[in-house]
Amino acid sequence: MKISYRPFSADEVWRIILDTYERYQENKTAYPPRLLWGFALQSQWLGQGLIDSDKTHLESLKPRFIKEIYNEQQLKKGIEYIESRLGPDFKIFANKFSAILKKQGIPILDSVEIVTTHGGCGFYGIFPDKGRIVIGIGQPQERILDSMAHEFIHILIELPIIQKYSVSQNIKEYMVDIIGEIYFDIEHQDCYDRSKLGFVHEYINKESVETDIVGAVKRMMNDYNKGKQNVDNENNKV
Repeated sequence: MKISYRPFSADEVWRIILDTYERYQENKTAYPPRLLWGFALQSQWLGQGLIDSDKTHLESLKPRFIKEIYNEQQLKKGIEYIESRLGPDFKIFANKFSAILKKQGIPILDSVEIVTTHGGCGFYGIFPDKGRIVIGIGQPQERILDSMAHEFIHILIELPIIQKYSVSQNIKEYMVDIIGEIYFDIEHQDCYDRSKLGFVHEYINKESVETDIVGAVKRMMNDYNKGKQNVDNENNKV
């Protein structure tokens, strides 16, 4: 797999802010837009009521964002650190996990690009010719490699497994955490409620991931949906 590294341009950073704003208005479980603005912008603009305003007003802020916040040199410095210091370990993990899925007949993208942006979170995108991992340079350096691995797992399982079997957001995140913990000692994320997700361990473990991850997810979602239906039926009797 080809792995490339680059910083986001100002237009790309701004596009993500607007896209995230739109997703957040439609689905409050998405990242709040302020996470992508960068810590400097939060402190400078949050008190002025400029963040989380309507989209028309946000569009008018682009020139000011580019002038006051976007810092190409910071993003270049971040990507240089990631490629030189973290790239070798990430490549080992990426090749290993790709080989595990490829052996099971799961299609793998030919390339993935790592890009830096402002803010303190990580997320991913999937395109016809590649996957993309976006890393916010505002997060602690010791978490960046974990974020890269976490988002890479998302990229590889999203289309052939997650979307195919309609895996919910919380279950998907927990699955990725379990896989990350098995192969990369990644700490669990704190962005969702895990209190009712213990059953996922019954299906997603080292053996199932390496032999039949598709079958494991299919069984898990069949059982999960049957359980939900039974609960709904009992509630309807009351």
